[in-house]
Amino acid sequence: MANSNSTSERVPDTRLPLVGRRRPLKCLKEPHGFVSGIAQGNLGYQMQYAAKLLEEQLAEEGMPHVLQLDLTWEGDDWRNPTWWRLYADGDEACEGEGAFARQCFEEDAKRFLEVLREAVGGMGLPRLSEREYDLLRRARDIARHEPYDEGSCTLGGTPGRVF
Repeated sequence: MANSNSTSERVPDTRLPLVGRRRPLKCLKEPHGFVSGIAQGNLGYQMQYAAKLLEEQLAEEGMPHVLQLDLTWEGDDWRNPTWWRLYADGDEACEGEGAFARQCFEEDAKRFLEVLREAVGGMGLPRLSEREYDLLRRARDIARHEPYDEGSCTLGGTPGRVF
C-alpha cells in the first residue's frame, strides 16, 4: 500500500542523538554539598585520594612508602584522566588508562585502592626509616609544586619527573 504523502525527497533527521550517560562513580571520599561535589566527585580527585589514603594506611601498618600518582589528560578536562602512573619511593609501581580507573570506581570505591596496594606490595620495597620516609615525602611535595611545562597536561609534577 503506497503512502499518498510520500515524496521522493529525503527529509533531514533533526532528532538529537542519544548520549550515553556514564555510570556514577562510587567515591572513597563522599562529597557533601554542591561545591565539594564539583571538586571531589570526579575521577581525578578520587584517584589522587586513593593514593593518599593508601600511603596513610601503609604508614599505619608499619610499612611506610611515599606514593605519587601522576595523572595525564587531554585539553582542559583534568577531572577525567586518560593515563595514570603510580610511583612508590620514586620507582614506578604501575600505570594504566583512565578508562580502567573509571571502571574500578564504577564497580566499587575500594577497587582502585586494591589495585594500587597490590602493585606496591608486589614491588618488594624495603621498609623505610622514619628519616627516609620524611625526606622522600618532602621531596615529593616540592616536586608537586613545580610549574608545568608549556602545554603539559599532567597533575602531580612535571611529566616523567619523580621527586
